Formats: sequence, structure tokens, C-alpha cells
Amino acid sequence: MLTCEQIESYVASIPSLSKNVRECLKYLDDGNLGLCADTASHDKALMFYLASIVNKPIFGFRNDISNPRQIFSILGVVRAKQILYSYYISLITPKKWEVFDFSTQKFQDFQARLIFKWEKILKSLNIENEELSMAVTIIPASLAFCDMLFRDMLDIVLPLREVKQISYEEILYKTSQKTFFDICALVAKKWDFSTDIVDFIVDVGNKEVKSDEKHLAVAYLRMLLLQEMSTPTMMQGGFNDFFEFELDFSEEMLGNFFKLIEKNLA
Repeated sequence: MLTCEQIESYVASIPSLSKNVRECLKYLDDGNLGLCADTASHDKALMFYLASIVNKPIFGFRNDISNPRQIFSILGVVRAKQILYSYYISLITPKKWEVFDFSTQKFQDFQARLIFKWEKILKSLNIENEELSMAVTIIPASLAFCDMLFRDMLDIVLPLREVKQISYEEILYKTSQKTFFDICALVAKKWDFSTDIVDFIVDVGNKEVKSDEKHLAVAYLRMLLLQEMSTPTMMQGGFNDFFEFELDFSEEMLGNFFKLIEKNLA
């Protein structure tokens, strides 16, 4: 069993945002993409990561982009913030995944898909909330965090998976009394996200779906996770067995969601 003290210890091991990343975020808050690019250019690891994400096929750029100012100019403020958080998440992900069949490359692809799709979803819902656009970056971080938690109790996890075939999220709850989205909330607090975003993340794990703007975004993020976990790469990694979401969405809502995804991936 995982105690609260153990989980708090794991959370404490997650590094706070570095000075360089904080400076970049500050310049982005001020809308100064140039100074942000100049600051980022001094960090070779950060620039390598930015270029590797930006040049993924899902973003649709025809030519490789490597110039820092060009990268940030093309990304814009919101997407640049998303990728900066994604970079920091990459620093805490396992070099070797032990519970899930995953890799650094697959993890980066997953991050890129979430950023791209979530941006399109918020735009389709006419929601302009910069911090809400950042919320999706916490999901990959929390999946990596769970791999770290589970690897230390494989003697419990593996029998439960093999014999009872229950989801990883249920195993997490049985062993810690915390849901995956409780873990997400802990990570969000660690990285100084607002109370509104912490509450939003927790709501994604709740069953009730309301029709107001916030809860519509909650429902769409839940559908996005279901859709992502059902892709071949994520299924091969074992992530399709992570959640036990109930399909409590109307046919109209599901139809609108898949039309949106198909339109933007065509």
C-alpha cells in the first residue's frame, strides 16, 4: 500500500520549474517572444526538444525549423507555453519505462498529439483561456509519475492485472486512495497552476457532465483521453487499460467530438 507520506515524497522529488524555464514563461506572459527565444537559445537541451516537437508531422510544417526566434514566432505564446511545460515533463520521465511498454519517442509523440488536439478542441468550443490550454500538459506528466509509483510495487500490480484484470487507475486507488486525477492535481500544484486548473483536472475524473462551458471542456478532455488511449501505440503500451471512464456522453456530443478530430487530422 502507498501511504500519503510516500506519495508526498514522490511529488517532492519532482523538480520545480528551473530558472531558465521560469524566465521563458515570464517573457511569454509579457508577450515577448523574441526575449523568450533568446533565453531558450542558451539551453541546448531545451532547443533540441523544442525543435523535435515542432517538427513532428502533426504540426504540419513542411520544412525543418531550428532557429529559436523562428520556432517561437511560429508557435505563438500559448503553444510555446504548452511545449515549455512539455519539455520540463520530459526531464522527469523515465529513461526506461518499466510498467508500460513505452519509450521517450512515443512519449513525445503523445505529448505533441495532446497539445495539437486540445488546442483545436478549445478553439472549436470558442474557449479562450490560456491557462486551460496548459492543463493538458499535466496528463503526460502524471502518467510518467504513475509508472514511477507502480514500478515500486510490481508485486501487487502484476497479480491484480493478471488475475482480476482491473484497470491501473483502480489499482492506484486501491493502493493509495487517490485517483489518477488526484495525482494530476498534485503535479499541477507543484508547478503552481491556479486553483481553477487544479479543480478542472479533478473534475475530468468525475462522472457528472454538465452543459456549462467549463464542464463541456471537461467532457471533451475526457473524450480526448479515451480516444488517445485507444490508439494502436497507446494500446500496445498498455494504456488502454488505465482508465475506466463511463461513456456518459450523448450521441451528439460524441459525434461532434469525432468530427472535430477527423477534420483536424485529415
